[in-house]
Amino acid sequence: MKELVFPLVYIVRKFEKEKEDKTMNKITIGKYTRISKAAARKLFLAGKTIAIVPCKCDPDNKFFPAFTANRRDKEEFVIDEIGMKNYFDNMVNSFEYYNCQYNETGKYAAFYTVS
Repeated sequence: MKELVFPLVYIVRKFEKEKEDKTMNKITIGKYTRISKAAARKLFLAGKTIAIVPCKCDPDNKFFPAFTANRRDKEEFVIDEIGMKNYFDNMVNSFEYYNCQYNETGKYAAFYTVS
């Protein structure tokens, strides 16, 4: 019986530690600060400028510049808030489809605020 207790305690502690480590790291590169997709959506809907790059790329790179997006640039095309949320999701999906296909650049998008 004692042999089974130790692995279970170890597994539970390991799971609790992994659960605590789910917060995002604070990464600042040049004038860009990394944020989550949910935070990027909120900032985009609030009218702030966000930058999108593939996850393994540097947003302050002159050879692969970051794609910047702002809600005010697209307001004439979208009528309501639901359309603007859908526009953000479609924009991110299109960006990932065309720019995040290779192992060198990364398979998903990373979001940054421009400060």
